[in-house]
Amino acid sequence: MLNQQPSTTPGTLPTEKEKEMDNRDRLRIFEVIEKIKKNCVEIQHALEELIQGTSNQHYRESSERDKVSIGNLISIANCVKEDLEKEKIGKCMELFLRVTVKDFEKKLSAIPVKKHLRMKIIKHLNEIHEKVLMTV
Repeated sequence: MLNQQPSTTPGTLPTEKEKEMDNRDRLRIFEVIEKIKKNCVEIQHALEELIQGTSNQHYRESSERDKVSIGNLISIANCVKEDLEKEKIGKCMELFLRVTVKDFEKKLSAIPVKKHLRMKIIKHLNEIHEKVLMTV
């Protein structure tokens, strides 16, 4: 999963070389971000179909909130990509990703459609977080 595994022993800090994110890692993150965005759009379409197909107001409102959450995740993915392009990788990004993963794991589990895509998104978010964590 990770291209660079630290060679340090447990309990020691990684070296500067081990902290650097290489181009393969960066390209992999960009690919994963695109997959997240694609999966999010597919979930949004499925939610829209649910909204159009129901007359239950509570269900419609819940699905609308889910669509907003998915839209927020797309925005977060775009921001992370921009920061990586500008090489703004640091502890703030790592913390942001950690919170995002936990928050969206809860939010995505409540969405009633496309469970396999929701699970892929969480897996991809975790992968990005791990790669960023290796560099800070």
